[in-house]
Amino acid sequence: MPQLARFLQEAFERNCPRGWRCRTEARVVTAEVEDLLGYAPQANAVLQEVATGRRVWVVFNKNLDRIFVGYTLDE
Repeated sequence: MPQLARFLQEAFERNCPRGWRCRTEARVVTAEVEDLLGYAPQANAVLQEVATGRRVWVVFNKNLDRIFVGYTLDE
């Protein structure tokens, strides 16, 4: 399964829309929120619009049979 997850991450990087950047294994909350939660949540891929800072984050579950998508308006 790790090979499939990496393949999907690379596909997000290769197909990132113009004006956006893609990061993999990226943190999705601030350090303050991490402290509040007691852990540092990460997304498998985060696409961020350069001009506005809007983010779309993608998380694959352990079995890779579901993909969760979140959206934030600011960095």
